[in-house]
Amino acid sequence: AAAAAAAAAAAASTKERAAAGTRRSITRPVTPIIARSVSRINEVKTPPITKNAVRRRSRDEVFWKKRREDVEERCFWLLTSMLQTYGVGKLMCPKTSTLQDCLERFQRTARQMLPGLMSHLERHQVLPLMYAMEWFTTLFVYSLPSKTVWEVWDLLMLQGFNLLHLVGVAILIRLQDTLLKGHPEKLLEILRKHMWGIQGREIRELCMKLARDAAEGSEDLYSHTCRSSSINEPLAARRRGNTSEKDNENSSEKDNHAANIL
Repeated sequence: AAAAAAAAAAAASTKERAAAGTRRSITRPVTPIIARSVSRINEVKTPPITKNAVRRRSRDEVFWKKRREDVEERCFWLLTSMLQTYGVGKLMCPKTSTLQDCLERFQRTARQMLPGLMSHLERHQVLPLMYAMEWFTTLFVYSLPSKTVWEVWDLLMLQGFNLLHLVGVAILIRLQDTLLKGHPEKLLEILRKHMWGIQGREIRELCMKLARDAAEGSEDLYSHTCRSSSINEPLAARRRGNTSEKDNENSSEKDNHAANIL
């Protein structure tokens, strides 16, 4: 009886030790490295905020607030000038045919310069209205990288918005090989994807080449132009038209100097 009682007591103590070890293993961290990391994190104290830190933070906040307001103001006046002075607002106006004329010139020029590509796109039901409408109504903001959009806008402001349809043609020329080799069912997706790799320098060079070809005798590229003179008149010509007769010599010198800089 005494031996049986001793055996039972030993078994009970073994179970208690096993249960205690299980509890310790559950509450104990997974590895000693994690335990040391947690203890170090708990020991780190937040440095006290000094008066100099508060002043520096307030100066930074005021600086960035003024910077943000300045950028917003410049963007507002740029958009206002484009809509009113350059006549870009007529592209969004349903009462005018400016957008329709621009689309027609784009389609006619693209068929003349890229007959194989346009036939390939139209054969697979990819019409100019499906991609060119977004280009012209947003001025390529949602279709090209930001840096490229800035360069395109500079080109349109300096040379005139009659180059708007030529920018679209330049994009197709740049992506002609990619579109011809792409999957027929994913042509629109391929066009939108690869446009994000186009640089402004490439579009500028292609547009100027198309403009030179048009000036040499291809009258069809500029036929049926927009009836609004403001959307076709470049910045340099508008500035020259607003100067008085007494300041013609000074204005011509400034324009020549600006042209040399450009």
